[in-house]
Amino acid sequence: MPAFSFLLGFFLLGLLAGASCFCLGMRSGGDGEKKHARAGVFFMMLTALAAGGVFAWTGVVYGTGRESLMGALFAAMLATVSVTDVRFRLIPNRVIVPFGAAFFLLRCLFPADRTVGPHLMAMAASFALLLLLARLPAGGIGGGDVKLYAVVALFLGMPKFACAALLSAGLGCLYGLSLCAIKGRGKRVEVPMAPFIAAGSLAVYLGGPSLAARLPHFLSSLLA
Repeated sequence: MPAFSFLLGFFLLGLLAGASCFCLGMRSGGDGEKKHARAGVFFMMLTALAAGGVFAWTGVVYGTGRESLMGALFAAMLATVSVTDVRFRLIPNRVIVPFGAAFFLLRCLFPADRTVGPHLMAMAASFALLLLLARLPAGGIGGGDVKLYAVVALFLGMPKFACAALLSAGLGCLYGLSLCAIKGRGKRVEVPMAPFIAAGSLAVYLGGPSLAARLPHFLSSLLA
């Protein structure tokens, strides 16, 4: 395990990054009114604490190498789009495109499994399948979600992305069903998927290879 000073430094960096991602998300959503800034103080603190925890755990899982820095960048993207999706129901291109370009370059140079093939295959499959789903009349997925899934797929590669997508969808469905139960039948329910995509993706990424290997067997046992 890395030294405590490194993990503490990574945690503090995560706090700063989380607060910055919150501000970036608020600006990217196109609303900078002071009333929203005041109302979002608790949300900003929550984002900062979550980012700090994720940064520190990234250091625990991946050590002091470059993968920890890449994981921190991945967490920063997910924090930003979670803010924009929760507050504005929007995943803006001005956030997705720069991060996507950075991850494409980084994974070409430093693939997780020694070859970039699984990363590119995951991105292409994710974008094609989810775009087709989004085109359906009752697809239930927005264009921002499609692009976010594609960038996540590029970063994680196969088979991790498949596990992350299943876990994210399951969490989102549980939240949606809970809202339906609270609001009652016939009421329209809108689920911001970015936080659940972030939770599922980070769980698989930081859970290590063992989680990615066990999750499909666990899901198949539930469906059996």
